Amino acid sequence: MGELSETAVIAVGATADAYVDFPGFSVPAGMKRIKKVEFQLGPDFAVDTSIRIGTVARIRGSGIGEQDPHEFLGPFGGQGDVTQGSLVLQGLSQEYDVDIPVQPGGPFTVSIMNLTEIVPAGTYTCKVTYDEKAPTAKCAMSNYASAAQAAAADVWAALGTVVVPQPKAGAAPTRIKKLGLGIAIDQGTGAILLRLNTRFRLTGAGLVQSGGHEYLGPSGASMSDTDGCYPYDRMLKLVDVDIPVNPGGTITIEQRLDGELQTAATLAVGLLYE
Repeated sequence: MGELSETAVIAVGATADAYVDFPGFSVPAGMKRIKKVEFQLGPDFAVDTSIRIGTVARIRGSGIGEQDPHEFLGPFGGQGDVTQGSLVLQGLSQEYDVDIPVQPGGPFTVSIMNLTEIVPAGTYTCKVTYDEKAPTAKCAMSNYASAAQAAAADVWAALGTVVVPQPKAGAAPTRIKKLGLGIAIDQGTGAILLRLNTRFRLTGAGLVQSGGHEYLGPSGASMSDTDGCYPYDRMLKLVDVDIPVNPGGTITIEQRLDGELQTAATLAVGLLYE
């Protein structure tokens, strides 16, 4: 039979930090797992505006063979505008290879939200790809943490904590296999000249080895003197890792911006387990 896929579309929600649900999904007959998920945002910005983009999606429902969480960082970026100009934002799509067990005929819901700020108008789309291969006996759960940027550059600061999942069904996670490192930037509508360099660090009892888990996040720069706009896209960096974990343990996540702070920003880290 091979694979099957479904897509859905929904308007961007009215408020930030609140999930909106895509139309309901139902696992097709004969399918045994979700093998890929993809999330997109098509924003419609107002004139002379500056808005950060940081999206988070989740999958929940009785059609999923594991308990929560299944949370994913979607597209990250942002834009700034100084008086006059135009910009193009590209790459506002994020895909993950997953191995999520499903129940044929079972319903589930895909939801998505924008962190901190919301674009004036826009469209979210998603795609779920299934196949008939039996999932592995490993865990396929994922979760995230997010926070505003630190108050000062060149220092480690708290971003948040996550708890390594303990599933009620399926296998417990044994390791983190991938990290998503994102920054959503709002540079305002004034002249700007800023470097961007991010780092992230993981510690805590949820890690079998608590020390030495530091990672480089997205980097870049912005410059607008009098007139013009500047885009930030592809501000989510995926990193393959192999970090053993303790189910039920807490992981502390820290952020660091080197050299300079952005005008305003939200940072997030997503953790994919197996």
